[in-house]
Amino acid sequence: MSPLHPQSKDRCSAGPRPPVVSFGDATVMTTATAARYLDLAGRDSARIWLAQRGIRPVGREPGPSGQNLYPAQAVLPLKGRGRRRRPAYPWCDAAGASIPSGARVEQVLVDRAHGALASRLGKQAQVIRRSRGTRLVVRFDGETKPVSIRPDLVRVRPVNTGQILDQLQQLHDLLLAGGHGDGR
Repeated sequence: MSPLHPQSKDRCSAGPRPPVVSFGDATVMTTATAARYLDLAGRDSARIWLAQRGIRPVGREPGPSGQNLYPAQAVLPLKGRGRRRRPAYPWCDAAGASIPSGARVEQVLVDRAHGALASRLGKQAQVIRRSRGTRLVVRFDGETKPVSIRPDLVRVRPVNTGQILDQLQQLHDLLLAGGHGDGR
């Protein structure tokens, strides 16, 4: 039998509970603790994920690098809703769609450790190539350096009719420039 968790009152609780601390009259957890509890990629993802669900911090840890403190009673019921299953096929986006080279993608999640900065959330990029392992090399609009990013942190942008016509025109021009004016 496992020992009692410090915050647990009985041996029949539904699994381990994250460390929580008291802050005034509230029981709170740090951003990093919430991220681990919800199986999110990191503190940035947890901060954004919680904000999207209307959960606001109730304070901050003391010190210059203190983390936000979130109400535990708002975070605990969200267990199991934080992490999406990763696709079995490594070149799939957040929605499970295949990502071909040259596709336009949009960053939809934040994970600094995997090239997905909060400042790029919602920005579009062009897929340059697939890198070794399970990374994409993309170039974000307005940036000059290519970035290596995990495919499940982006979403493939739909192609509109104007883009298809532009690509066909470029292909036509390329064929004509190659010296085969008859299309061979």
